Amino acid sequence: MVFSRLGINSTNDKILASLSFVIFMPLLFDFIASLASGSTSNITMIIYGISLIFIFVIGRQRIKFRNIIPLLFVYFICLLNITLFPESQQYFGIAQYLILLYFLPIGLIIFRTIKSWDNFIPILFLFSPIAIIMGMYVLIFAHLAESEDTFTYMEFSYALLPFVCASYAYYNIKKHIIGLLLYFIGLIEMLSFGCRGAVISAIVLAISLTILNSKRNKWSLVFLFSLILFVALDINSIIGYLYGLSFFEDSYILNRALNETVLDVSSREIIWTNCEKRLSSMGLEISGLFGDRPYCGSVYPHNIVFEIFMQWGWILGALLLLYFASLFIKAFTHNATSRFITLYFICAILLRFFVSGSYLNSGLFWIMIVCIQSLKSTNANTTLIKIKSKS
Repeated sequence: MVFSRLGINSTNDKILASLSFVIFMPLLFDFIASLASGSTSNITMIIYGISLIFIFVIGRQRIKFRNIIPLLFVYFICLLNITLFPESQQYFGIAQYLILLYFLPIGLIIFRTIKSWDNFIPILFLFSPIAIIMGMYVLIFAHLAESEDTFTYMEFSYALLPFVCASYAYYNIKKHIIGLLLYFIGLIEMLSFGCRGAVISAIVLAISLTILNSKRNKWSLVFLFSLILFVALDINSIIGYLYGLSFFEDSYILNRALNETVLDVSSREIIWTNCEKRLSSMGLEISGLFGDRPYCGSVYPHNIVFEIFMQWGWILGALLLLYFASLFIKAFTHNATSRFITLYFICAILLRFFVSGSYLNSGLFWIMIVCIQSLKSTNANTTLIKIKSKS
């Protein structure tokens, strides 16, 4: 079996491998879309169906009724929301049904039961070379200008981001140069498509992990800050040179950098202004799930804080945000391994929801939440040192 050939033998590691595949799926679907000229919905649904069955077969011994109760509670909230706010039903599409019928079931019933995260990064890293190769193919043979009808530069970059981050995390743990090499290749790919949020998130992760382990990785810290200094001293020349290459000619982020508007968020400021107007006038009103959409021109607020407050109101919204924050704080402070993995999830998945994306549209957001729930309750004796000793 494939698992045995990869040295993945325990049920826990098989579940980690399944989790890694779920994180890999958005990029896989973008790759399939770049190969096909027509609709790929049938292929993606088949992959969802087969993987759902496969994951439950692998984790069948972990299935407990107490893990199904939170799922039933979520279903109850959705039914209650449709009853109280029937207009919200128009916003329930394929993405929302996938969250309810795929991501939440495997997350709450299987992934939440992960007992050890020691091997998560090494297992996830197995997908990184494949992800980088797929990204290279999409960039070279199915360029953005020819593929805007199937996926966008932003979605592609965010799909690639978890594996760019995993590459640096693997390098940080194992000190294998291949991890660092894949990290820089991934950065170049994301630069070519030019998603500012994804590029910044990957850089934030590298800096954070290097500082986190600076006592053990002094040379990595010196290298990283030397690179930052070099780029800062001659940034205009570097940007001009890169933008002159055909590989980067359509790069959104480099184009904005040349115009000194790389940090400009004017396109979102209009949406955020509308959100602020709504928040200042809504009082104690609760609009329900998707209740923010009518105030944003039927799009989402591009900020998870605005989105939650506009949907759940000031009181319930504050409680929900405090709950999410407490999960991350508990996981981050639990032990060295949970701190390392939590930082990975923050940079690879969470950060985008403060400038883009909607938590009601993203299955990976909910997978991240259940993983954080697992991380905060794993064995307290598990440490990052233990991971490194296996290299």
